Amino acid sequence: MKQYFQDEIAGSGSLGPLFNGILDAQQKIVDRLDVAEMRLISHDERIADIASAFPNVDTEGHRRYHQTMIEILEERRRLRVAILEKTISGLVWAALVFVGLAAWTYVKTSLGRAL
Repeated sequence: MKQYFQDEIAGSGSLGPLFNGILDAQQKIVDRLDVAEMRLISHDERIADIASAFPNVDTEGHRRYHQTMIEILEERRRLRVAILEKTISGLVWAALVFVGLAAWTYVKTSLGRAL
């Protein structure tokens, strides 16, 4: 911090302690700004590191790729569910037909013996 007239003001009369307090506060503000600037630089470096992890720093393309993959996986899931539903439906119909034919055959043979 530049010292302009601080040295002359700091020691002058009854206002000296007031000016000293102001100068201390200014120094604390400058120190906090320095810390904030270092943190900002650190965050900028982290962002640059993260961005460099993407091919050609194409974060939007990377996001679109993942969105497409999510959609493909969702379509596969829906297909599996549809296949499972159709398979179970077919098995239930096959079981019903089998039970119906078995009952029909039993009735036919039972009536045939009775006559």
